[in-house]
Amino acid sequence: MAFDPEKQYRCTIIRGKAQTDVEDLLPAYAKIITEICPCEKSVFDESFDEQIAGYLSSPTAKTKANHRTEITGKLLGMWWTDEQGLIRASGRTKKLLENRDHPQFFKDVISRLQFPNGMDKVGTTQDRIGHSIKIRPASYVLKVLLLAESAGHSLTKDEIAYYILNALEVLQGKIPPEEVLAKILERRQQGVLKRVEWPEKASSFNMQHITELLKLIELANLIWKETAEGAILFKLNEKELQVIKSLAGDAEKEPGFDVYGYDYSDIEARRRMELNWSYYYCLSDNRFSEFATTAQNLRPQSKLTEDTGKEGEMLVFNKEKERVSKFNERLVNKVHYCGNQRGLGYDVRSIKADGSNTSEHAIFIEAKTTIRNTKPSETFKDQFEMTRNEWTAAEQYGDNFFAYRVYLTNEGIFVLKMQDPVALKNKGKIYVEPVKYRIEFKEDAGEMEQWEN
Repeated sequence: MAFDPEKQYRCTIIRGKAQTDVEDLLPAYAKIITEICPCEKSVFDESFDEQIAGYLSSPTAKTKANHRTEITGKLLGMWWTDEQGLIRASGRTKKLLENRDHPQFFKDVISRLQFPNGMDKVGTTQDRIGHSIKIRPASYVLKVLLLAESAGHSLTKDEIAYYILNALEVLQGKIPPEEVLAKILERRQQGVLKRVEWPEKASSFNMQHITELLKLIELANLIWKETAEGAILFKLNEKELQVIKSLAGDAEKEPGFDVYGYDYSDIEARRRMELNWSYYYCLSDNRFSEFATTAQNLRPQSKLTEDTGKEGEMLVFNKEKERVSKFNERLVNKVHYCGNQRGLGYDVRSIKADGSNTSEHAIFIEAKTTIRNTKPSETFKDQFEMTRNEWTAAEQYGDNFFAYRVYLTNEGIFVLKMQDPVALKNKGKIYVEPVKYRIEFKEDAGEMEQWEN
C-alpha cells in the first residue's frame, strides 16, 4: 500500500522524569523495591512511599504514588503482581543492583515496549485496538535510523515524530521501514517540512509522547541527539551497533504480548490482561546478557576492555599512577592494583603523595562503579554495597582509606571520593546499614530428614 503519513494518530506513553532525574533515582527505586518485595500490596505501597520520600524534594502523596505506580510499575517494569496478589521485584530490577549498568536496564525495557500495551487505561487500550495499532516502536525507530545512516542521512526529531511515531499506518504495522525512509527523503527533496500538530493544543501535547519514547532509547545508550541549523538530529551510537541491529530486527515482528486476545467488556478478563502484561513486561529479554554495557560503548572512548567493575578499578589505578608520578616519578612503583587479590578489602594501594612528611605513607582505595547515560545531578543520592572485608579495611585504615564512587557516562567520567567512610558514618554524612547475614550451623541446629525424589 502507498504510505499516507498525513493519517496521524497520537500514541501516548507514560510521562517519566528528566533523563538525569530518572538515572539519579534508578538505584533508589531498585534498592527500595528489592528490600521490601515480595510483599502484599498494602505493605508495598506504605513502605515504598515512606522510603522514596527521602529522595524527593517535594514528597507529596501524589508524587510518591506517581513514582510507585506510573514510573517504577508501569513505565519501567520494576515490579509486578503475581497470582496471589503479592508484589515482586522484576528480574531487570535485581540485575540493576548487581551490575550497576543503567543502559542495560533501559535496553531491556525498550525490548519489551509495544503499542498497544497493558500500561494504559482500558479506554485507551480499546481505542488503540479499534485503530488496529500493532508495533514495537523502539525497534522500528532504530531500524529506520539504521537505514538512514547507511544511506548517509540523519533524521530530525520532527521527522521521526511525524513519519513514524505519530503516523497511523506505521503504528498499524502496515508500512515497511524502507518505505518510511523513502517518503522522508522525498519530502526533503520537495522542501516539505512536516511537524506533529494538533489544533488548539499546546506544544507539549503535540510532542511529549515522542520525547518520552526517544528518551528511553537515549537512556539505553543507543541513540544520541545534536542540534544543527535549529533542528534536533538523532544519531545512532555506533559503539552499540550489535545491540541496535538485534533490536532493529524486531521492527516488523508482531508485538510480543497479545493485547487483542481479551474481552474488555469483562472485568475479570481485563484484570487477567493486566496481570499477564505485568508479568510479560517485567520478564527480562532472553538477550539481556547481550545488552551489557562497557566503557567502550559510551561515546567518550575508553581504552579499557574489562567488565564494568574492573574498568572503574583500572581507571582509579591509572589515575593514581599519574598522580603519584607528577609528585615523584620514582615512587610510581608504590602504586599497586590489588583487585584480583581476594579478601584485602580494597582495589588499589597507593601513597599519599601530598608533599607532607608522610607523603610515602600508604593509602587504600576501594572503587565502586556504575555505567549510566547522564552525569549525576548536583543533588543526587546513591548507594553501594561493601563487603565485610571492605568495611573492616575501612575501620583498620581510617583516614587512609578511600571509597571512590565511579560513574562512567556519556558526559565523561565522574568520581566521588569519600575519605574514611567510618568517620563519615559517625558524623552522619553517610548512612551504613548491614544488609546481609551469614548463617553458620552444626548438625544439632535442627533435625535431618531424608526426602524421597
